[in-house]
Amino acid sequence: MAESSTLLCYFATIPEAWPWMRQTEDGNGAMGRVQFVLASPASCSFPSLPTSAETSSAWLVVFDEAPTGFSTTVPRERRILFVTEPPEIKKYPRSYLGQFGTVVSPYDLRGVERRSMVISNPCLSWHYGVERSSGKNISKFSNLDELRTFPMPEKPGLVSVVCSSKTATSAQRTRLAAPNLGAVCPAPGFVSLPAGNLEACAQRILSAIKNRLGEARQAELAQCRNWMLKTINIFARAARMMETALEYCRRLPALCKSEPKLGVSRDNVAVMYRQVRGEGK
Repeated sequence: MAESSTLLCYFATIPEAWPWMRQTEDGNGAMGRVQFVLASPASCSFPSLPTSAETSSAWLVVFDEAPTGFSTTVPRERRILFVTEPPEIKKYPRSYLGQFGTVVSPYDLRGVERRSMVISNPCLSWHYGVERSSGKNISKFSNLDELRTFPMPEKPGLVSVVCSSKTATSAQRTRLAAPNLGAVCPAPGFVSLPAGNLEACAQRILSAIKNRLGEARQAELAQCRNWMLKTINIFARAARMMETALEYCRRLPALCKSEPKLGVSRDNVAVMYRQVRGEGK
């Protein structure tokens, strides 16, 4: 069977209402030669129906969990799971992880085969440019090209800190308890800070402020943004994994029968264990 020039990939996740497609080149799921399609067809204006060749060689990317009732004919080897939560927050049973040929996580999960485990950034969804209006998440840009030219917001404050306020884990509580250097940071800039020496950190920050490094390093800021678009964008990352996959993986036929993708809830885990033991549903 000849391989299609377009790689079709279904994207499944629980927060379907999020403006996911803005993280693709055209805002409709295109990323190079890969075409992503949301599990909910209404959420994506797909330019044309996939051909039979594209469907038979399709991939599946699951961000955390797929919607309830989701099923697929994509073989296990072409399923990619991005694990989004630390072990202290959410447990991913071995039976759930075993449904995927590749598992991407910043944590080394013992329940995953070594050949399937990819320890890396989980590519969380981007909140930048999203506003909540009338109960919906509205994005200020619709695709990556618009984001690349998106104007930098005015900076009225002296220092900007992006930090989660979550306190569920010890690491999160430690992060919020860190000393606040905002009082000595009246301007942005890139500066290397020595670990464990707060006084030296403050002195280097003050030196950077006087030299106005933020203004002088706009080129580095642009490079940083381009790096982020390629590295922590789930669609760009998944597209690279698909394009560099082994030949046998790309040529595996689709399953004859659609398989349900069960989640990590107690009921779903119980179903998976019964299936493993051959007890059916």
